[in-house]
Order: sequence, then C-alpha cells, then structure tokens
Amino acid sequence: MTDTCAVFGSDGTFHVLGKGSITVIDPGGLSHTSHGQTDPGEPMDQSAPLSLHNLVVHVLRQGDRYDYKHRTLLPRRQQPV
Repeated sequence: MTDTCAVFGSDGTFHVLGKGSITVIDPGGLSHTSHGQTDPGEPMDQSAPLSLHNLVVHVLRQGDRYDYKHRTLLPRRQQPV
C-alpha cells in the first residue's frame, strides 16, 4: 500500500505528502537519445537498449518541493516547532 502523493499548487509547484517518495524524470536537458534510431529501411527494434544522455532524475520525499514550470527544486518549508 502506498500513501504518498504530490499536491499541486496553482503557482506551478508541488510538494510531497506521505511516507514514500515521488520520482520526477526531467528530460529538459536531454542531449541525446537512441529512441527511434534505426538504419534506413530497417524496422524499429523494440528490444534494443535505450541510451539517454543528461537525463535528470529527482527522488523527493515528504516535504520536498518542486517547481515544474521552471524544472527546479525548491527549499523545504520550515516545520513549526
């Protein structure tokens, strides 16, 4: 059972709630992919290994924040003491 979610705000950000984690995969800086590369006239090989260069992956936990419009991590909010 999972009890983790991303709570999206109207400002283009979200924060994570729950005991698990959220994975963000950001291809914004992707400089190369082998997806769709075949020799001319050859069919696509669905079992061919995939190559991705400069793919960014963030694993976020409870309280972490992310701006998905600007693709940036945000500082965690301070919890009241």
